[in-house]
Amino acid sequence: MALVFTMITPLERPYFMALLGIPVLIAPIVGPSLGGYLVEYSSWRMIFYINVPIGLIDIFLAAWLLKETPIRQLTRLDTRGFIFSVIAFPCLILGLTRGSDIGWTSPTVLALLGVGVVAFTLFVRAELRHHDPMLQVGLFKDKMFALASCTQWIGFF
Repeated sequence: MALVFTMITPLERPYFMALLGIPVLIAPIVGPSLGGYLVEYSSWRMIFYINVPIGLIDIFLAAWLLKETPIRQLTRLDTRGFIFSVIAFPCLILGLTRGSDIGWTSPTVLALLGVGVVAFTLFVRAELRHHDPMLQVGLFKDKMFALASCTQWIGFF
């Protein structure tokens, strides 16, 4: 969504954001029903085989519709942002996962969440200052993008 958001005009953004959200809404509705049907009337292996024609269609459409973008030679890896993200996201995820198991006031959970929050703060700071960041944090200043991202995050959560 972030890539699409940067590539299209502000007038087209609501249309494309809604279009990208359709699979997110349809998949949880169709997936279990189709999976149950396949297991009941065919074989459990069909759950995996049904993805083969879909994958082939996706490869064909990607080769047909996607165009190569010019390679930017002047870009460099955002090393500082990469290091902070490698620390922040696993610490936050592990802290949130382990909190329900060993207790939210456990020293391990508090340490993981503390390191994660500090590293995430440093990650955001590094991304805002880098000329070619891994994540364009500035996009969240746009209310529509922030709202769509938060809505999607709540749906995934």
